[in-house]
Amino acid sequence: MSQQIDYFDNDIRLEGVLFPTEDPANSPIVLVVPTYAGRDDFTLEKAKMMNQLGFSGFAVDMYGEGKTGSTPEENMELMQAVLDDREMLQRRIKMAHQTAIDQVGVNTNKSAAIGFCFGGLCVLDLARTGSSVAGVVSFHGLFNPPGNTDGNKISSKILVLHGNDDPMVPHESVNGLANELTAVNADWQIHAYGGTSHALQFQNCLKNIDLILCSVKFLVHLVIQQFLQLMKSVTKFSNLPRLHLLAVLHSEELETGQPSHHRASHNFPIQSHPPLQELFHGLMCGGSLHFYLHPFRH
Repeated sequence: MSQQIDYFDNDIRLEGVLFPTEDPANSPIVLVVPTYAGRDDFTLEKAKMMNQLGFSGFAVDMYGEGKTGSTPEENMELMQAVLDDREMLQRRIKMAHQTAIDQVGVNTNKSAAIGFCFGGLCVLDLARTGSSVAGVVSFHGLFNPPGNTDGNKISSKILVLHGNDDPMVPHESVNGLANELTAVNADWQIHAYGGTSHALQFQNCLKNIDLILCSVKFLVHLVIQQFLQLMKSVTKFSNLPRLHLLAVLHSEELETGQPSHHRASHNFPIQSHPPLQELFHGLMCGGSLHFYLHPFRH
C-alpha cells in the first residue's frame, strides 16, 4: 500500500510516494530518485521493488507536484531548471531524505538513497552536503561537481555504477569524481562497465541483474555494519562466544530461472540473549532477504 507524502520547498509542493513495510519503524528506508523524466512509473516501480526486498521505499519528487515530462525536450527543460540552481537541488533532496525518515521513524543511519541519471547526481549531492544517510548508489548518474561542497566531510558510503561508453560522462569526469571523493577520504567505489552506454545499455545484450544485485548487496553491507556498530554499544567484547551472522540474499537469475545465493558474512562476539533474533528480524526482514545465526567454527 503506497502513500503520497507532501512536503514543501517554499511554496512548491513536492509529492513523494512512500511504500512502507509492515513494520516501518524497524526497517531501513531507501530513497529512489528519478531520471530527468521526473517521478514517473519507473521510479515508483523501483521504490516498490525496495519495499518487496524488505526496505521501505520512497519515490522522490524533485520537480514539484509530481511533474513528469512526456518528451525528451520536456524532460531536459524540467531537469535544467533544477540543475541551474544547485542549492535548490540540494535543498530538495535533503528535504526528501528528512521527510522519508520522519515518516517511518528511523534514524538516518538506517537510510540509503539510489538514483538514476539525473537522480544519480542528486544522491551524490546528498552525500556531498555531509548528510548522515548511510549510503548512496548512483546508476548511470551525472558527476558534475556542484561547486559549493568542496571540503565537506562525506560520511556516506558511495557506490557508482557507470557505463564506460556513456557519452554524457567523459572519462575526465569519472577521474574527477574519484579525485573529489578521495580528497575528502570518502568511502567510495566506481564500477565501470565496458561496452555499456548511458542508462546502462549493454551492447552485448546482457541483462542488468548484476547491477541490481550489486546495489542490493551494497545496502546489505550497510545494514550489517550498522548492526555491528549497534552491538558494540550494547555488549562487551571479552570472552564471549562467537556467533556467525550470515546474510543470504536469494535472487532469481533472469536468464536461467535458477536461484543463486549471494552471501555476506561477518564474525563478531555477542552475548546470547532472547531478544537477539527479534533484533535481527527487526533490523531487516521481509521479501527474500533473511538473517540467520549459526555457531562460528574456526
